[in-house]
Amino acid sequence: MGYIDNYNGLDPNKYSGNKDFRGFLAANGYEKFLPYVGNDGNGDFRKMAQNPEYANQTQANLSGGMQELYNWWADKTRGHYVKPQGGGGSYNPQVAAEARARADEIAKYREQERVAAEGLGRLDRQRDIWRGNVENNYANQLNDLENSYTQSKGAYEMNKRDSEAQNRAVRSQIMEDANNQTNSLRQMFAAGGAGDSSAAQIVAPWAVGLEASRNAGSAQDAFARDRRNQDLEFASATNAYNKNKKDWETNRQDALNNVDSQIESSRIDLNNRIMDARQKQKTASIGTIKKPHFSVSTECGI
Repeated sequence: MGYIDNYNGLDPNKYSGNKDFRGFLAANGYEKFLPYVGNDGNGDFRKMAQNPEYANQTQANLSGGMQELYNWWADKTRGHYVKPQGGGGSYNPQVAAEARARADEIAKYREQERVAAEGLGRLDRQRDIWRGNVENNYANQLNDLENSYTQSKGAYEMNKRDSEAQNRAVRSQIMEDANNQTNSLRQMFAAGGAGDSSAAQIVAPWAVGLEASRNAGSAQDAFARDRRNQDLEFASATNAYNKNKKDWETNRQDALNNVDSQIESSRIDLNNRIMDARQKQKTASIGTIKKPHFSVSTECGI
């Protein structure tokens, strides 16, 4: 027979399950033939030939060998077994193919449901990660903004102190120069014998004081302009800081809302996929073609 070595040890009256040819095969160690063979010895030998175990056998050899075994068994059980008629218990390749296709279809929908369910289970974690990224990005931006504004404020305070100190120093120098100039003029008048004159006592100090007052006024004007420029520059920095902080807070909230929206959209989509896959499984199960009377063994390794 080729792929069926011999009949020694085969018991034609030994059955597993129904007392028919398939039951005989199952009881005598040939369960692996059950997916391919019906109770009449016929079967899907084209599919059987695709099994690597029978790669060296032709369909004709497989069919002939199985028919020989069936005839041997039928002869041994003659009078005890009636060959099935009308295909009631025989192998129907079309029915088997449709059943396998239906099972594959149901398995496909189950896999779709599994993938969608796994995705649904990851959504909350994904939302936390995305929101965390938004918060970290905002915190980094805010930290840079705060550092920049702190530097601007520090520079403003330092420049303000330096400007005030410089203004005091300039005014002090003007007064010191005026006193020195007044004393020099008095000494000059005194050396000429006019130390008590009105020129020495009144006119000269007045002229020096007038010049000193003008210089002090100019210095004060320069100080005021410098302070005004400093104040305007710092006010501009403050306005930019407040605007950027507000804009970034708005962007942060928009980004968080976008994350939540995406997650909820994904949740709806995945739930719809799960329901769709379940409905398709149900439809496929209800529409399954009636199976042959014999059951296919799950231990055949196909």
